[in-house]
Amino acid sequence: MKRFTLIVAAVILIAAVAGITGIFAPDEAVPAVVFSPLPTAAATPEVSPPPLLLAPPPAPSPKPTPTPPVTIIVAGDVLTGERIGPKIEAGKYDEVLDEASAERFRAADIAVINLETSVSDRGEPVPNKQYTFCSPPENLAFLRDYLGIDAAGLANNHTRDYGDDALLDTFENVREYGITPFGAGENLEAAAEPYIAEVNGKTIAFFAANQIVPTASWLALENRAGQLSWYEPSHLDLLKENIKTARETCDYIIVYMHWGIERDLTPNNLQEFTAHYLIDIGVDVVIGAHPHVIQNFEYYHGKPIIYSLGNFIFNNRNPETAFAEITIEDGNVTVKLIPCKMSGTKTYAVEESEARALLVKWDANSVNATLDNDGYLKPADRPKKIPEEEEVVPTEDVVPVEDVVSVEE
Repeated sequence: MKRFTLIVAAVILIAAVAGITGIFAPDEAVPAVVFSPLPTAAATPEVSPPPLLLAPPPAPSPKPTPTPPVTIIVAGDVLTGERIGPKIEAGKYDEVLDEASAERFRAADIAVINLETSVSDRGEPVPNKQYTFCSPPENLAFLRDYLGIDAAGLANNHTRDYGDDALLDTFENVREYGITPFGAGENLEAAAEPYIAEVNGKTIAFFAANQIVPTASWLALENRAGQLSWYEPSHLDLLKENIKTARETCDYIIVYMHWGIERDLTPNNLQEFTAHYLIDIGVDVVIGAHPHVIQNFEYYHGKPIIYSLGNFIFNNRNPETAFAEITIEDGNVTVKLIPCKMSGTKTYAVEESEARALLVKWDANSVNATLDNDGYLKPADRPKKIPEEEEVVPTEDVVPVEDVVSVEE
């Protein structure tokens, strides 16, 4: 039985093999089964990452265009008549002021003086006044053409020397020659108005006031010509108000005071009080005249004070003088003194060695300030000196009459 079963299984196997091979022709080979590799995912091509886009660097801020400095020349008392008049009338300008100094005036952006005279062909000397000055209008050409004067302070004790008509002429004549008067005017409002100059993007206001007033008739009123007085309360109030107004619209304010005691080399208490007061209410530079000599200097709250520039073009024998060169640049105010001397009718800048000697002399009593060898005024830690009282010894030594110059001091 078992054998039978094996034989049957063998027969079935042979039949199965024969059936499969019979599909193909006798000569055909059975194809080999080819196994293709499994498809793989397509290779992703390498792509460089996009460049990192950085914001461009900010453009450099444009450099501010440098503002040119402003140069201001200020001189002390000036006459255009008296002994100086004939030189001016003859056109001998360089015999009144040396050409180099005049060129410095003309080159300045602003040039200002204290004009101590009436300018008119009319009028008579006012009574009871020892010294009176008046000069012809055409002499103003010297100030305009040779010095390039822009403005003249008229708050002093000589602009009304020849009366009211001559005073009114003075305003008109000065303006006719292209010079702006300030410190005096046709009425109080005009007298208190500043001279304003706009130069190189800066606006500078100049005021003037007088502490040497001969009589009340010299004072400006609402309907009367005259000058601005420090002592009249209504004048002082108006000056304060105008300085406050100017502070809102002007970059710098300069006040030119007529004050002090003749020939005193140091300022008095009133001068000091006035200068400090002006700076406290907003003034940047205070300048003075009238003592006819150079007085010492001061820095107060960082602001310069020139107590007296002395005579500049004047007919008296005090030989030492100077003019101030004020430079405004980058928010700073610098002051330089140019030492001069007068000989006869001529004022001239002195040589370097003599200039330094004068600077040392003038600097001796300065307060919180010093003049360097080049004439620059700088802040310094120098408290005010308290002068020792000196014994007054009577003497018979007096100046001979022939050496006394008969000129208003």
